[in-house]
Amino acid sequence: MIQSGFLGHRNFLWLKVNAALVLAMLAGYVVDQPIGGRNGGTWLGYAYGIFAALAIVYLTWFAIRKRSYYSTAGTVKGWLSLHSWLGIALIIVVPLHCGFSFGLNVHTLAFALMVIVTLSGIWGAFAYVALAPRIESHRGGVKANELREKIERLSREIGELAPTCGEEFERAQKSTKPGDYRNGVKILFQSRPQEPDRALLGRALSSLPEAERPRGEALIARIGERYSAASQLYDESRVLAMLRVWIFIHAPLAAALLAALAAHIIAVFYFR
Repeated sequence: MIQSGFLGHRNFLWLKVNAALVLAMLAGYVVDQPIGGRNGGTWLGYAYGIFAALAIVYLTWFAIRKRSYYSTAGTVKGWLSLHSWLGIALIIVVPLHCGFSFGLNVHTLAFALMVIVTLSGIWGAFAYVALAPRIESHRGGVKANELREKIERLSREIGELAPTCGEEFERAQKSTKPGDYRNGVKILFQSRPQEPDRALLGRALSSLPEAERPRGEALIARIGERYSAASQLYDESRVLAMLRVWIFIHAPLAAALLAALAAHIIAVFYFR
């Protein structure tokens, strides 16, 4: 399954490329014996630092690239694979750049933010892979606005039929009335639509006179249709809300990383 996903793109091409890159850098780190010890100020430290800085800029730019559907520079899946494996590689490369010298400073802050952003990005990619297919409207199904219109229409019809079918039907339709499932974070705190009580509806139907039962059956059918439509809308709205929450967290962290990286570079060259 992983091999068919973005991580295994082209038989794990980018895993192999980044693994070879990291091994070469590890070898260079071991062989290099600079006077004063390994640190970010040696020629190797600068080389690794420049590579890491450019890679971080690329990783941030990817958010723009993945929305550029008309670009011919490779596939989004391929870029996502490179994006993920390069981010993981940087978790090893950056400590090599600084000679594993960390402390309470802006340099360590930049590294910590890079790790958080990388892991957050990989989680988000997996979330899209796992959750997006659950949105039927993205696969040619009924759109969210159409579902809302259907629920509103069924609610009007149910509201007209229920009072004429007795108190039990009126109580049943009110207990299953769905909430207002709009695209927003509040959907994460709302309850799932209540499934109709089939036993209660069955008893209510059997209590009706024979001549009124077709109206009761039509009411039960509409209550079932409304529940199905509301359940689909609820599920899809929750998925979209979860993905939005992730991007609202990930994007500011990426911006903070760029700011910390800039502060790190300025501190290195101007405040040494």
